[in-house]
Amino acid sequence: MPDSFSFRVGTCFREAKAFYTDFAATLFTKAVHYAVHEWEAVCCYVNNGQAEIDNNTAERLMKPICLGRKNYLFCGSEQAAKNASLIYSIIGSCKMNGLRLVKYIADVLRKLVSGDTDYMALLPMNIGK
Repeated sequence: MPDSFSFRVGTCFREAKAFYTDFAATLFTKAVHYAVHEWEAVCCYVNNGQAEIDNNTAERLMKPICLGRKNYLFCGSEQAAKNASLIYSIIGSCKMNGLRLVKYIADVLRKLVSGDTDYMALLPMNIGK
């Protein structure tokens, strides 16, 4: 006959297995319900070979901004916070468009100093790589 400790441990394991089995079934059920609810989007994804199944690229670009969010409270002034957000936006746009940040900023500053006033043409998305 098993001792009291072994019996209690066995009981705990059986209860844990039952709980996690139910839990996994619940998660699976939620996933199926979600897919059925989002059926049009799922069909668009399946029918379009270029569509990505997740938004990891966008989330990766947002990560530095989210990590520093509390630091932005201490920019010193509202204008400094706006300037910081502008710089982060330019950095993210350069990354997204495959531009080297330092080279981009040097080129933009050179064009601005020479009198270029076509500001839309200076945006990272409009600069040739």
